[in-house]
Amino acid sequence: MKKNTKRLLLFSIIIVIIAIIIFIIVKNKSKDQNSNIITPIESHEITDSDIEELNNSEKAKVVIYWKLDDEKSLETLKLFNTFYSRYKDTINFIAVNNIDNSTKAAVYLNNNQINIPTATTANISEEIINEKEIQEFPSYLFLLKDGTQLDYTSKELTEDSLEAYLDILAENY
Repeated sequence: MKKNTKRLLLFSIIIVIIAIIIFIIVKNKSKDQNSNIITPIESHEITDSDIEELNNSEKAKVVIYWKLDDEKSLETLKLFNTFYSRYKDTINFIAVNNIDNSTKAAVYLNNNQINIPTATTANISEEIINEKEIQEFPSYLFLLKDGTQLDYTSKELTEDSLEAYLDILAENY
């Protein structure tokens, strides 16, 4: 073989090896990022008994009423999700959606990397849904640990305004 052909062959082999290494690194990195995402099997579906337990807990509560495939609801869920990890030990979070298919909701949350526990309206008694008189999606209910309503609103929240609500609820813990 000619000297240039050997160099070209060696260069090609090195490029292929580098490409394989980069592929493996990227694949492992994406696997790590997806490890905290809710899968349809682990949909964190909350039932009436879970709601009752939440109501009897010593934590403040945030209930987020959201609608599937609604851009405004998704933005709201993402906003709440940014604070979920930080506040979940002092505040109970629950996202209640308007469909009766928990698998479809879980896949939607999974695809959008939302980790907040969720319930479908089909799995929660009508009294729990109707007593809050949901008029718009998204809307949010903030409850102090004694059950006193801090606020129920559908106004758009900023990161700062949401953090202010959550700070009040966490102080109430």
